[in-house]
Amino acid sequence: MIQFQLQRLHDDAILPTRATPESLGLDLHALIIMENGRPGKSILPPRTSRVFHTGWAILPPQPSKYKSDNLVWLPAVCSRSGLATRAIWVANAPGIIDPDYRGEVCVILYNGGTETHYVQHADRIGQLVAIQASFATATIIADVMVGPPSVRKTAGHGSTGQ
Repeated sequence: MIQFQLQRLHDDAILPTRATPESLGLDLHALIIMENGRPGKSILPPRTSRVFHTGWAILPPQPSKYKSDNLVWLPAVCSRSGLATRAIWVANAPGIIDPDYRGEVCVILYNGGTETHYVQHADRIGQLVAIQASFATATIIADVMVGPPSVRKTAGHGSTGQ
């Protein structure tokens, strides 16, 4: 099991937890505190996005300098299916959190619907999941067509059917 190390940035921040024992993601909760110190809510109009705070900074799992396979576990912020059914999703999903990031975990929600959506303090707004990835580099080559045969070749978006 991968463990994310978190630092509480605000007393009212709700610890991310799994909803059920078999849930892979940790639910992230909105931190919306008004100037008077009381919990509040925020508006998310149709066709707009907004950054929501969680009140938690993260120390992502650190890559091993001694592993030859170059694999690392990283946290990613993903949409919650319950919100997605109402056309509310994480705008940059998955929101990758790099191993060198030490700031607050925030969730960028997008309202793709036609109705205004309200987010209240403590609402579950996303989920934090562990994804295994590898560090990438880029190399210049003369021609991509010299690689293994490809049926698709340069056919783009939608070329394999709807």
